[in-house]
Amino acid sequence: MPDTPVGHVFPVAKDTTPDWDRPPAVFTAVELVCIAPAANARRYYRIAVEPTLLDDHAVIRSYGRKGEWQRTCITSFAPSRPPGR
Repeated sequence: MPDTPVGHVFPVAKDTTPDWDRPPAVFTAVELVCIAPAANARRYYRIAVEPTLLDDHAVIRSYGRKGEWQRTCITSFAPSRPPGR
């Protein structure tokens, strides 16, 4: 897993919160990274919406320790409209 975030990154200062009501126009993913050397914590969380070959889209959730194996769960969504329309 690269150390460079993938997708859109919302830089957040400690005294502010991101504007979740207005995501970017091409919003595809949220990635959260928690690095706390004192606690030996290097956590990684990512949720993305991506197109698939067989269904319209899939929600892909990944998490784990940064730099190690990650766990991934993929949830597919069927087409939202009937074929031929």
